[in-house]
Amino acid sequence: MDKVLLDYGSGGRASQRLINDLFFKHLGNEILARMDDGAVLDLGGRLAMSTDSFVVDPIEFPGGDIGSLAVHGTVNDVAMMERSRCI
Repeated sequence: MDKVLLDYGSGGRASQRLINDLFFKHLGNEILARMDDGAVLDLGGRLAMSTDSFVVDPIEFPGGDIGSLAVHGTVNDVAMMERSRCI
């Protein structure tokens, strides 16, 4: 893989290819293998954690708020960790 493309940020097949072909090779572990949108860490208590990134082109877009998009995406991921088997 020579370059990262915009479609890797789409959350679809391209994202899965990137994870499978690059990250699993170097960082593979049982938590990453679940392919969840977050992780539950034990730091003296259980803590659900997630982070999101977004790729937009053009960088400024009408009616868009990249900050709101990032916060809402991350909050949604943590909420879904709570609803799933993870917490």
